[in-house]
Amino acid sequence: MWVILVLSWFNLSFYFFENRSSPRLRAEYVTPPEKIKNNLLGQKFVFSDVLWIRAIQDFDSCQSAKVISDQICQPAGWLYKMLDFVTELDPYFKKVYSAGALSLSIIASDIKGASQLFDKGLIYIKDDWTLYYKAAYHAIYEEKNFYKGAKLMQQAAQKGAPFWVYSLSANLYSQSENKQDIVLILEGLKNLNISDELKNQLNKKIKGYLLDADK
Repeated sequence: MWVILVLSWFNLSFYFFENRSSPRLRAEYVTPPEKIKNNLLGQKFVFSDVLWIRAIQDFDSCQSAKVISDQICQPAGWLYKMLDFVTELDPYFKKVYSAGALSLSIIASDIKGASQLFDKGLIYIKDDWTLYYKAAYHAIYEEKNFYKGAKLMQQAAQKGAPFWVYSLSANLYSQSENKQDIVLILEGLKNLNISDELKNQLNKKIKGYLLDADK
């Protein structure tokens, strides 16, 4: 059955590409049509895996969405839509929230898409403190929503994060922004199980943040 689903997806992609007047570009891959959710013959988890494998191929660039600048993708672009579609098929697919939303935040700078995916993930994944920590980072550093970030940090601590996260949460509740706290959050994120690409991007963010903070 899974072979049939894979072949069906490639046939669908071929149909869309061949009916375009412009040359085929990887950046213009389409998301599956909504109606396909009702025609998976009980194989939605298999199809969600197929889409996840397709999505991770474009984690490292903006080629999968309209580019606003050199480092910022169109809000809630192609990659977000693919990841969201995966979670519609399998809402408990933890890796999509943990790695996918973080990649939207750090690599693609799709702030809106990452926010929506993190918020959705925390509805279904309630036992993983690292997901709360990652969502807190996004709320604080990207959304500039310190109250939301402090609350997420507190929840992360309650679910098993290192004890110092409690103190960090309290500091965030009491003030809008503190350079030491922000750097601590970024450094803490690097210590989680994330890819080397994400770590490299975080190092750049730390360097850039310190330079801006010292101005």
